[in-house]
Amino acid sequence: MRASTATVAVKGISGTPARFVALLLLVLSPVHFAAQYTRTPLRTITGTVNDAGREPIRGAVVQIEAMDTLVIQSYETNETGTYHFRNLRSDCDYTLWAMYRGNRSKTYGVGKFDHALDREIPITVVLAK
Repeated sequence: MRASTATVAVKGISGTPARFVALLLLVLSPVHFAAQYTRTPLRTITGTVNDAGREPIRGAVVQIEAMDTLVIQSYETNETGTYHFRNLRSDCDYTLWAMYRGNRSKTYGVGKFDHALDREIPITVVLAK
């Protein structure tokens, strides 16, 4: 007579609780294994914020909003006008814009069906005179 996998796993341990634990491990192991390898890759969005004359803007606030959760992240540009958002989910749509001294850029979209994980999006803020 052949022993089942659950019986072999608990050899030397008797009782129903041991069998329950062994059965639970057999059921959950494939689920844990599958979950490790089905995570979506992460996305990075970078760029430079410039004025209409193509000069970089230091201190502009760039914001990105996840459309499914409506969570907004902000980044202040550095001395070269660059920004970056890392570790963004690739299975989510995002909108992106920049603001500087009360002036706002147009809104840019990055969709979940965009297969490029690393995107560079230059943003122009037209400054009021």
